Amino acid sequence: MFPRNLYEQYVNAFAFSEMNDIHSLISELLKTPIQPSPFNFSRKKTIVEHSISPPTSPNPPNIPNDTQFSINAVAQKRSDAIINQAKTELYEYNNLLRTATSSALRTQFSSKIKKLEGTIMVEESKIKSLKGNAAAQNRARERKRQKLDKENIVEIYDAPGHPSYLINNPDLLEKMHSSIEFGAADPK
Repeated sequence: MFPRNLYEQYVNAFAFSEMNDIHSLISELLKTPIQPSPFNFSRKKTIVEHSISPPTSPNPPNIPNDTQFSINAVAQKRSDAIINQAKTELYEYNNLLRTATSSALRTQFSSKIKKLEGTIMVEESKIKSLKGNAAAQNRARERKRQKLDKENIVEIYDAPGHPSYLINNPDLLEKMHSSIEFGAADPK
């Protein structure tokens, strides 16, 4: 396919020159002789061989699932599954970190361990907030049930005694529209 206009011709020429520059840099790097390291690795190798120990147990520890979730707590169950999976991976990476001999592998394993610990912390905080929300909802349900049992009162929020939020704030829809249309919600 040939360039149809001057812009395409220029872009193709620029890309070709960049490709040639990169190719020449790669060929120069490949031709550069590598000097051997002045360090003697044979002594270090013998030390490493003696320090390698097999993992204490081949299977990850059984993670006790002492938390019981209600039937409809899907998000809590999903977060719990993510935590359990992250804990088993954390156990495996800790074992790999103990047996790793290369510093590059050790840094990779350490960074993966930090990510997994962060994931565990985030998911535990999610579960904590979800449990708090569920507890608040249960308290509100219990209050309504007590009002119904003791005072025989049923709260209806769109009745004359309890008008809906939209009736109390008639300009709510305009505020929502303006915040979406003009980006007023962005600074939040």
